[in-house]
Parts: sequence; C-alpha cells; structure tokens
Amino acid sequence: MIFNRDNWISALEVFDQNIFGILKLNLTTDSYEVIKNRKQYDDCKSLSEMLKSFSERGIIHPQDTRAYNDHVDLGYLRNYFTKEDAIWRLRCRCKKGEGFSWIMMEMHPSRNFSQENMELYMFLQDVDNEIFDRHIQQVMMRQRIVEERLMMQMANEVLDSGNWHVFYNESGEVEQVIYDEKLSSLYGYKEPKEMIEEAGNWVSLIHPEDRPEVECKIEEILKNNRQAEKREMFKKEFRAMTKQEGYRWFLALGEVHAREDGKPYLFFGIMIDITAKREYDQALQKEIEAKERLQDALRHEKEEREIIDSIASIYNSIHVIDLENQTYDEIRATGMIHNFYEEHKSGLGMQELFNSIMKLAARGEFMEMVLDFVNLSTLPSRLYGRSSIALEFMGVISGWLQARFIPVKCRKDGTPAVVLFTTLSIDEQKRREEHLIRISNTDELTRLYNRRAYENDVTARMQKGTSQDFVLISIDVTGLKRINDSLGHAAGDELLQGTAQCLLVSFGTNALVYRTGGDEFMVMLEASREELQEKLLALETSTARYKGRYVEGIVLARGVVCQYEFPQESILELEKIADQRMYRDKSIYYETHGIEKRR
Repeated sequence: MIFNRDNWISALEVFDQNIFGILKLNLTTDSYEVIKNRKQYDDCKSLSEMLKSFSERGIIHPQDTRAYNDHVDLGYLRNYFTKEDAIWRLRCRCKKGEGFSWIMMEMHPSRNFSQENMELYMFLQDVDNEIFDRHIQQVMMRQRIVEERLMMQMANEVLDSGNWHVFYNESGEVEQVIYDEKLSSLYGYKEPKEMIEEAGNWVSLIHPEDRPEVECKIEEILKNNRQAEKREMFKKEFRAMTKQEGYRWFLALGEVHAREDGKPYLFFGIMIDITAKREYDQALQKEIEAKERLQDALRHEKEEREIIDSIASIYNSIHVIDLENQTYDEIRATGMIHNFYEEHKSGLGMQELFNSIMKLAARGEFMEMVLDFVNLSTLPSRLYGRSSIALEFMGVISGWLQARFIPVKCRKDGTPAVVLFTTLSIDEQKRREEHLIRISNTDELTRLYNRRAYENDVTARMQKGTSQDFVLISIDVTGLKRINDSLGHAAGDELLQGTAQCLLVSFGTNALVYRTGGDEFMVMLEASREELQEKLLALETSTARYKGRYVEGIVLARGVVCQYEFPQESILELEKIADQRMYRDKSIYYETHGIEKRR
C-alpha cells in the first residue's frame, strides 16, 4: 500500500470505521468527484451547487444551516486555504432516516494542492455523541501524523529515502504496516505489497550480526518513548538483504508516538540506502592512504601520475603545483577550464594563469575571496603545519564548489614545495544543509519563523542597518491560559494557529512574522505611516472576525515602534520599546475588562 497524500482511505480507516463519504473537490474549477460513499449524491453540475443543495433540500438541520452556509461558501474556503497545510472542519447535524445525526466534515489539501489549483479531499464521518470524545482524540492523533508525514515528505525529497509506518491498536499490538514505493524499491521489490508478502517486516531482512542490536534498540524506544519529554530518535545503521543485490547498508531513522496510557499507536521513520556513502567513506580513506603513499613516490613521475589519476575522477578538477619550479600541471579538468588551460598554459605565468582560470570558474560576488585563496605567494605560510586548506564558493556553472590545497611534498623547514589543487562539486550537500536550516527556523505549530530565526534576523539587521520605514511589532495573545484551562490545549493550539493566520493575511508577504514564545509573536516590516495604519486596521478586522472550531474572535495586545520615531536607536532598543508598549496595551485591556492579569 502506498502511503502518500492522495491515498488517505486505508490510513484513516485504521483509526476510524465511521467514514461514510470521501469526495475530491477543486475550489479553483468549482468541480467535485465522489470517491467513496454509502449514499447516492445528486449529479450536480458544480461543487458550489452540490454544497448548497445540502441546506436547500433540508439535509442540514435548521439550527445548523446558517453555520453550514457560512463555512462551505467557495469564497470563504478559498481564503481559508491560503496555506497548503490548513485543515478545515465542521460538525453539524444531517438528515438520517426520520431524524438527524451528528456528522463531521473535514477538508484536507491534496498533494497536488497549490494556490492556482486548490484541490482538496472532503471526508464525511459519523460522530454521534457516544463516539464524539473518541473522535476528537483520533482527529488530534491524525493531525499529528499528517504533520509528521509532511516533514517526512520533505526529508524524503532531500535524502532520497523511503518511509514506513507501523500502526498499533489500543492494546499496543501491531495492527498494520505500511511501506511507500520508495522503501520497497530500496529493497529491490516492485511495490510495497510484494515486499510485505515476501519479506514481512523490514527487520526480518537485517543481517544476523546486526539484527539483535536493532531489535534491542526498537524495544528500548517502544518502552522509553511513552512521554513526549522523554522521546528520542531511533537511529541505526545495519546491513539488510535486498532482493536482487544481496546485502546493502541502510540507515533507519524513526520515532514512536504513544497514547496517554503509554501504549504506542505509531512507529514511523525513513530508510536511506547508505551503501554509496559507505563506499565513498572507504574510497576517501583509500584516498588518504594514497596521498600518504604519494609523498614517498613523487620522485617517480610515472608512479605519481598513476596514483593521482586513480583518485582524480571524484573531482571536478585537479592540478599539481610545483612552488619551487613554478610549474602548473593539469591532471583533470572539464569544459572551458580545460580549454582555457590548453590555450594559455605556455603564454601566461603560473599565478596569472591560475587567476584567469578562477575568474572563469567563480561567480563575481565570490571573486575577491577566491583570488585571495589562490594567492600562491602566501600559500606556503597558510599551509604550513596543516594537512589542507579549503574554501567554498559559488561557481558560474556547477553551483557550489569546494576548492582545496593539499601539500604532497614539503621542504626541510616544513613549508610545502608541491601541492595538489582540487575543486569538488558540493552543490547537493549545500542544498540539503539550506533545507535543514529552513526546517530548524520554523515553528512546528504555526509554521511561522521561530525564535532562532528571529534572533538571526535581528543580528543581520544590526549589521546591515534599518531604514526609516522599518517597523517592529511585539504581539501577545490575550487569554491563552484561560482558553487552555477551560477548553483544553486543542483550543489553545487553534487560537495560536488562528493568530498566525491573521498576522500573515494582514501584513502580507513582505513582512516577516515570528512566533518567539508560547503566546508571543514579533513582526518585522518596511511600511510608510499610511501603509502601517492600513495593515493594523486589517489585523483588527481579521482577529475580530476570526471564527474557529473552539474559539471565536482573537484579542491581541500589541506594541508598535517605527524607526522614524527613534532614528538613533538600535533594533535591540526598538525591541524593548515595542515590548513596553505591548505590555502597556495588555494592562489597559485587563483594567478595562476587569480581568486579573495572569488570566
């Protein structure tokens, strides 16, 4: 079974057998498709016509009609799904036999969802009062799984990995195992079903020498990961038997989630084939050993060339520089670098030739540091006593490159006499690093930037400076503790998510919005006085009109400070002023409404 965003049915039925309808909707084209149902829907010509027909024909209870009509309006839904990970829910009573029965309607964006193609899935589920409490728990559990799956999808894209999900029943016993197509292909199977039928659990394929340690680790995290604060990542490298290629090396990363009673309900993770990495590490070790042998073999030019050629293939280019005799010899290079070298090697001096080649290879903004790095007059002192020196820069064609000098022969005083100069493409590694940095700077609940991102941006602003139109806004969500205490943390989470949505919609894409604490937010933007007033008015309107499942209306305390008010102050001082104004705004609200400050 493929566990992706377009195949919800099996995964949902693990948790809930009360789903009676699944529809595929498109808010952009105003169309729909019935995927699964126990009833026959009318053949309406459009999505809006089908949704309106429920209330017009009396299927919706009269007391719920107004809320239903407000929430299924296409304009409202298009505005609601401004974020790809938004989830829409509505609980109402529908005609069932001679009476009415409670149902839950849910809409989730599909994998193909975009602002130009708003494709959703709609689920219809019985939630009569006797199962409603259980349904709430299942919805929260399901939402957490969706969030984890989205993170895994991003990891899969970056790491070229497959994933598995093991679902447990309420007794803590394995109920269902799901692999995606990528994981089964890593093990040499055409599809997940074939792997499950022939091999069963992936643990059974592990090499006998590695299996006891892996099983012990799985047992350990199933036992210890019963509380969120104790949760630890499952991480193991092992050999496993593949269908066609024998044993290969794999890295498994996973996590366990448990119910309130401590029994697991989900063990999920990703699987990466690291055979190539292992081979690369071995090749790298061999390269180091070859370099050590090279130091003893340089007096024999033929042997030297054979050894260098054997390791040169992993590099974009490799050159031998003789600092004593002022010679520059190409071992490996491609494209315009090779052509330029062949054309000018006899007409240019070594430093001039070296600089010209690097000007062809490096992008302009990196040129100064690249030319400093390849300055051969300072190279002996920079390499003295070191095994190598390296520099990373953006290339004109190949993306990120790493240039490295490696001494292979030294004078009696220890200064290098002959060095290798190599360039290696590290573009894929850099992109992975940048992606992981983006994840580390994102708040998990609201998908806004987090405290770390805010502090990094403040540091960058301090170095760069701010304009007179720079605005800093400190925001506190009023009443979060009261909502958590009275309605539960699901309501509190909804309040924070609603606040994030209002901030993003009101301030627009040019603003930077952060969640810096539990109920604390910060906004940075550039705006004139008129633009700022419009955005603040938009924020008041959107928070006043906000209506969620648990919460209606959002009250924010805010402190706004503009650079033009304090032109000489740093951003840190502006932050203090914004906080002071926010706390003053919060105190006025409490005094006006007769509320104790800690509520």
